[in-house]
Amino acid sequence: MSRDNVPGPGPEQPRVEPEIIPPGEESRTRVGDSGWIHLNSGSGFQRVYIARPGLPSIILTVLILGLILAIIFLVLAGIVFLWIPILIGGTKPKMLRVIAKHADIWDSGLEADEYAGALRTIREHAAEYGRDPDSILASTPVWRQKMSEKEFAGRVRAFYKAGVRQMLIQHPPDRVGIETIPGLVERVIPELRAELEG
Repeated sequence: MSRDNVPGPGPEQPRVEPEIIPPGEESRTRVGDSGWIHLNSGSGFQRVYIARPGLPSIILTVLILGLILAIIFLVLAGIVFLWIPILIGGTKPKMLRVIAKHADIWDSGLEADEYAGALRTIREHAAEYGRDPDSILASTPVWRQKMSEKEFAGRVRAFYKAGVRQMLIQHPPDRVGIETIPGLVERVIPELRAELEG
């Protein structure tokens, strides 16, 4: 290779000289339009270049943060939905299929004999959908206003035989018959639980 073809040295880069800080201005920190900032490092002022983010960088940062927050929200929502059971009421044939496919709890005000037939239908549909039929909890209110303890016990036995495992005592809005609830809770329900589950 001839000397004429040997590339010469590139242009010399300008040397950046540190700025002299006048006495009395040692505590000042200044940023110029060029992005240079003067910082006190403890051993004297140093000249440092600070890159200023442009609009594309800001938009990208916002999008990334938004994506991270969306992922966190979806994960937390999924955990919550795994913990919260789905309760569906209804007795029509179409609703029984919906219950069999999606519900964790079925609640209905049918009487015990009708309830037993509807529950069998729901569990048959659940098996068709590949679900465990017994995974659907059967629920119903069993207490009515002005009901004697004997009538209450009879309803509990009938619904237990029909497949119900969640029985509700609803607070009456007009408080009629509410004075009988303490006796049910203290005496009748423990005896029924021992009889039916013991």
